[in-house]
Amino acid sequence: MSMVAVVTGASRGIGCETALCLAKNGYSVAAIYNNSELQANKLKAEIESIGGTCNIYKCDAGSF
Repeated sequence: MSMVAVVTGASRGIGCETALCLAKNGYSVAAIYNNSELQANKLKAEIESIGGTCNIYKCDAGSF
C-alpha cells in the first residue's frame, strides 16, 4: 500500500522538516506552499535526491 502525506506550509520551517521526515520514512509527499516557490522546489529536489517522491502545489490553505 502506498502512503501519501499532505503537508501544508511545506516550503519552510516545521512544515519542511515534517515533509523531509515523512519522505525518509517512505511516504510520498504532497507539499503545499503559498509564497515560497523557490524553497518548495528545493524541498522537492532534496526529497527526490534521497529516492522519495514529492509533488508541490501552490495553494493558500487558509482561504477555504
